[in-house]
Amino acid sequence: MRDQALLTDLDRPDAAALSPWRVAVASLLLIFIGWGAPYLVAVALKPMAADLGAERSVPSLASALAYFGSGIGGIFMGWWADRGGALWPALFGSLMIGLGAMVASGGSEWQLYLGYGLMIGLLGNAGIFAPLMANTSRLFTRQRGTALALVASGQQIAGAVWPPVFRYGVDAAGWRAALFLYGVFALVMMPPLCLMLRRRLAAQTPEPPVLGVPHGATSSRCAAISAIPPPAAPKCCRFCSSPPS
Repeated sequence: MRDQALLTDLDRPDAAALSPWRVAVASLLLIFIGWGAPYLVAVALKPMAADLGAERSVPSLASALAYFGSGIGGIFMGWWADRGGALWPALFGSLMIGLGAMVASGGSEWQLYLGYGLMIGLLGNAGIFAPLMANTSRLFTRQRGTALALVASGQQIAGAVWPPVFRYGVDAAGWRAALFLYGVFALVMMPPLCLMLRRRLAAQTPEPPVLGVPHGATSSRCAAISAIPPPAAPKCCRFCSSPPS
């Protein structure tokens, strides 16, 4: 990825300034928050179906579309991340997750499908999981497995934390209010975490000049060096062009 192309080795002298573990923790939190929305359907399946006046298959399909969309959209978000870095797909996905939760809380079937299937799934979590996992893989060389396991555990932590939170919210205010407040929480918390994915490079020591040519573009430096003639060999005398024996 472009914004992490130089961050590939923890053994380099500027590794401390780059804080790769900070990026990994931010990625963990992004996945943890972003993957909370599908768990609300599992908690509030019966109230959602009763409120919509439909079968339970309606909210179940919305949740399935969120997972299916995140898998399909992850292919295109990964292509975007390869060309522009993980920051922009993650930021776009964060906005879609928050707005999608607000749309899905509207109370109609089409809003539920639009919010979960398109915004939370295809455009939201697709820009979170795959780009952040690939970004973490490129950020680390040593301890890569540990970093990837840490980031991927965001889904499991979401499954342990969000259902009790949603259960309390659904019992206290209803599923629509709980989903809307989740969207507000995602919009407030996720974009600042995305900004932690930006590349930060420590000051590097400039390269010394080569043959008096200052450091600059490689092509111009090589051209200047090649233009310097080799030293002339000494001659035997002014009447002879052969070097002395």
